[in-house]
Amino acid sequence: MLWKKAALLGIVGFVLGCLIGIVFILTGSSNGLALKDLPHILLGGIYGAVAMGSSVVYEIERWSIARATATHFLLLLVLYFLLVISMGWFRLDEPVFWIVVAVMAVGYVFIWLFQYLSYRRKICEMNEDLKKWKRKRDTDCPFNPQTRPFSPEDDLPGCFRAISRLCHHTNEKPQASKRLEV
Repeated sequence: MLWKKAALLGIVGFVLGCLIGIVFILTGSSNGLALKDLPHILLGGIYGAVAMGSSVVYEIERWSIARATATHFLLLLVLYFLLVISMGWFRLDEPVFWIVVAVMAVGYVFIWLFQYLSYRRKICEMNEDLKKWKRKRDTDCPFNPQTRPFSPEDDLPGCFRAISRLCHHTNEKPQASKRLEV
């Protein structure tokens, strides 16, 4: 499932990367687009595809957020090195190359922090909504939740869970004449 999502995101990233490459070429050139610009546009698309497609590492549940972030960032950084060096945009001995790497790292941290805080806020809101729902559910149930607490492993909804507990906590099995009226 993640492969399909990565492929779909990769296609979107490729298109966006190509479009960004075209914008950069058009803003830096007075001649417009030429055939010689095609490799630059395609490599921009490849970078966009990998950047967006590899974002599925954040959905691998067994990975920590630190591992997913480090993997994604290192993948983008290595791809950036390969892209820049292969196209001859910068040389490793030029200070501007390292300035761009630093700007990329700082930008990545800011984007990641913004996303993290945004998701954290949404999760807190969801948890509050869940607490409100549980309080409402517990007050609507005819059994007192303090004397018969609900456990999370029960699959039965609200009141049915309490009725089930009453039946299982007695030593005798419920008979047809001893039905619970709710």
